[in-house]
Amino acid sequence: MSDGAAAPTTSYGSVRAPRRDGDPGAPTTLLVARHGRTPNTEAGRFAGRDGEDPALSATGEQDAARLGAVVAAFGGPGSVLPDVPRPTAVVASPMRRTRQTAQVAAAALGLRADEVTLDDGWVEASFGSWENLTYGEIVDRFPQDLAAWQGSMTVAPHGGDALTDVMARVRGARQRLVAGHPGECVLVVTHATCVRAVVHEALGCGDEGMWRTRVTPAALTVVRYWRDGGVEVAAVNATAHLAGA
Repeated sequence: MSDGAAAPTTSYGSVRAPRRDGDPGAPTTLLVARHGRTPNTEAGRFAGRDGEDPALSATGEQDAARLGAVVAAFGGPGSVLPDVPRPTAVVASPMRRTRQTAQVAAAALGLRADEVTLDDGWVEASFGSWENLTYGEIVDRFPQDLAAWQGSMTVAPHGGDALTDVMARVRGARQRLVAGHPGECVLVVTHATCVRAVVHEALGCGDEGMWRTRVTPAALTVVRYWRDGGVEVAAVNATAHLAGA
């Protein structure tokens, strides 16, 4: 600010722009986490909504426990992100790996497994004919299709989803969640493509930005939404709780 005046801040010590007239109130904070590891994750195989529905591996169960521990500490002296409040609700994609991860995290928060809300809006993309293949296998078998998919938000794998379709679905789920939990903090357990979609929308990236977010299993991305339309990305792919995993 050229006049040297102090920048306006929210109750969480955040400076955001644009600032609008009136009190924007407390933001809704979404803690968006990818599920823990599965055998497909460890083998580098694509696992979308129409492929296999693998459960967490033993290491994935450890990922979920670490995620639960870190979110349970939010709002207290042991928090790795001191300005992030403790979640009051947990939402998950209905796929097995996300349900399992969410239920472990919910237990750490003192919630029952049946208190985890399942929302199809947060399900992984369909990869069509690429389901269960590794990236290298896709390069070998479908090189032109892969290049087209990576170069366009509207191109889909054969029988799968275009990224624009995933973006629209995730945007709708995000809007419902923010509207339904004003001023609260909600943990969302979802998939890599959906995490990228949240960050892409929040930052207003161009199409190429969809591929520029690393999404590690059980990592946390934190985005705040104010009722006047303000948005702030507070953390992307936070992994301190996974150290040594």
